[in-house]
Amino acid sequence: MSDKPRRFWQIHLSTALILSLCAGAILALNLHRDAVAAGLYYHGWPFRCYQSKTLEFSFGGDAPEYNVVMPDGVSRNELFLNICVAALLLATVGIVAEYLIRRRTKP
Repeated sequence: MSDKPRRFWQIHLSTALILSLCAGAILALNLHRDAVAAGLYYHGWPFRCYQSKTLEFSFGGDAPEYNVVMPDGVSRNELFLNICVAALLLATVGIVAEYLIRRRTKP
């Protein structure tokens, strides 16, 4: 290992792993849907920024029933707030992880 210090934007592999796990958790929270009413769902965390409806219909008889997801739209303001919260959360986790690792490796 070389003794020269890391640059500001250079991060450790363990920090990258932690950030990827946090990004996956944020993505899972945003893709989770909350049922508000019959067939009406909201998506997004911490703000609900996407709304969809599920329409159920069948052709009668022995034909199977079909579910169709119809997107209603995206709230751009709440989507922007969700992106800001995710970026702030990831930046905070990255800075804390790097601080703890660099503090441990200093002589």
